[in-house]
Amino acid sequence: AFKAAFEKEGRCISSTHMLNSLQKRNSNEQIISAIINSTSKTDIVLYVAGDTSIRPLLEAKEKYLGNERGKRLVFIGTESWGKTENFVKGHEKAAKGSISAGLYGEPVKQFDGHLSKLRFGQTSSRSVLTDSYFKSLFNCDTDCSTNMIITEAPTYSQ
Repeated sequence: AFKAAFEKEGRCISSTHMLNSLQKRNSNEQIISAIINSTSKTDIVLYVAGDTSIRPLLEAKEKYLGNERGKRLVFIGTESWGKTENFVKGHEKAAKGSISAGLYGEPVKQFDGHLSKLRFGQTSSRSVLTDSYFKSLFNCDTDCSTNMIITEAPTYSQ
């Protein structure tokens, strides 16, 4: 959908690389190398849909920080990047210039219901980053509790 909307505006995507959590680290390095060494004369934007895939990509990008093309490589990530620094911690130079984007619309009651049932320390197949979200939302790096409810946090919004 992102690619279609981008191209509909008359823009060009020279290549698309799909990532998944099962890929090995060297494939991330190959992807970054292919983008950095492309013949594109325009700025490069890499859209990363999942939060967990950013760290290996930042590590791979760090090898190219001395290269002018490497500096043009910007990451656009999900809203959770803006709510926590855990995803880029230790790789701040490689993440420089990157942004997080959130989608907004009418609140969805079912979503609040789902989030209100999540608890710190209890894994969920639908919310693999629950503990990171709790730590960020409640600012409780070491003193998080299973009694905390996401939808009751003072800073929570859908």
